[in-house]
Amino acid sequence: DSDIEYATMSQRTFSEAVLAKLGDHTTLLAEFEYSQRNSIPATNDVPLVVTRSGNRYTYTSEFAKEFARLSQNGPNAQQDRQVSTGTVTLEHQFNPVFSARVSGYVYGRNAVNFNSSTGDQYYPVTRVIMGRNPTYSHLNEDGGALQADLLAHYWTNNRNLEHKTLLTFDWSSNWRRRIETKPLTSVLGSTDVKVDNPNYTVPDRSLWNIVTRNDRTRNDVVGVYLRQQTAFLQGRLIAFGGVRYDHVKFNLDFGDQYNVGGSKPGSLRAAGTTDRFTDTAVSPNVGLNYKLTP
Repeated sequence: DSDIEYATMSQRTFSEAVLAKLGDHTTLLAEFEYSQRNSIPATNDVPLVVTRSGNRYTYTSEFAKEFARLSQNGPNAQQDRQVSTGTVTLEHQFNPVFSARVSGYVYGRNAVNFNSSTGDQYYPVTRVIMGRNPTYSHLNEDGGALQADLLAHYWTNNRNLEHKTLLTFDWSSNWRRRIETKPLTSVLGSTDVKVDNPNYTVPDRSLWNIVTRNDRTRNDVVGVYLRQQTAFLQGRLIAFGGVRYDHVKFNLDFGDQYNVGGSKPGSLRAAGTTDRFTDTAVSPNVGLNYKLTP
């Protein structure tokens, strides 16, 4: 429960994990989780008092604390989230020296925001909170990753030196799309909140059809990592060094955006752009650790 009027939230979560032993040297672990949250958000904020000169408003350093628990969107708002994840991990011991671990991961996330916006300006002369920017937003994200590790664990010099050599390969891909829409300004009307008598009426959702943001992005990362670690003095001194190589690919699509007001409402405001580029990096590391106490 919330002490903000109209604010509600319900949440549910489900998770499961299954571990299978496939012989004496192999295990398989599968994990899944789903969560869902539906809410009318508590879009309350503490606005700053503003002064006015002509058509210009200027912030002061005074907060209008009496409106800290005033809902600015009322009952006609939505903020929902859904997240699903799945992971499968296989581990295998080949012999006393070599072992391997392979893990795969996938996820999906959906988010909907409707009319959940707060204003940060309070004008005491008219007793109005201004600065709200309500939108109808859909966000979809999904992707996955894969990592494979090969580890060699061995001793030399009559077991006086302990060595660990690790070779890792990993790949990940992330997709993201966000689309935001608004109604025409003439349809939406004023978004200001009259603190003495708030009007929470909003246009039907079918009228929130002017695209103001339309992003599609994707990034892919491929990496290889090699690390060598050696322990001396019965494990008190550890020397390590490694190097990692990454190759990253970006795909950025920003769609057309349209005017919601002005002299030509609904007309093109900004044409979409597309960017494609890649980058690579080599990251070495080296170090020493010494344990002062036994």
